[in-house]
Amino acid sequence: VPRTVEALDALPGIGRSTAPPPSELDGYVALLADLLDETARDLWGDAARRGAVHLLAISFGVPIALSFAAVAPERVRSLALVSGIAHAGARFGRVSRVLADSARALDPAAFARLAATLLFPPSFDEGRAPLIEAVERAITPAPHELAAIAAQADVAASFDARPALARIPQPAKIWVGDL
Repeated sequence: VPRTVEALDALPGIGRSTAPPPSELDGYVALLADLLDETARDLWGDAARRGAVHLLAISFGVPIALSFAAVAPERVRSLALVSGIAHAGARFGRVSRVLADSARALDPAAFARLAATLLFPPSFDEGRAPLIEAVERAITPAPHELAAIAAQADVAASFDARPALARIPQPAKIWVGDL
């Protein structure tokens, strides 16, 4: 059976995208809805012919996918959620706010250093210095990406899917932690 795979990978403000990032989760959900409508138009010449899709979401895509499934359950056949959040919680909310504030205040290299240190705190082990340096090199954002990182961290800091979960009847597979 032929399948079409679409990827909403370049969120506004990330990578080559210079579009301003949404400040609310609803803006990201609208981006996903627009992508699915555009795909239906490309495939069938009509956005109204759209069918239910399988959604695979990773990291920040998880809140987007959960929110989309809650507001448009007829458009989602199943969910595969990898390393994301359904509820920020107090500790994650604080860390997300620190990341958001840091993305607004620091240059890209300093932000990457902070993020790498948060990923590998002193309790990780004594050999963490090479890990921090490697992660810093890998995740140093382009200057224009800092605004998008701040916007995403703001959204993540207060995200709570629990009230919407009852409106999501689709089967879901969830992977968290070390894979």
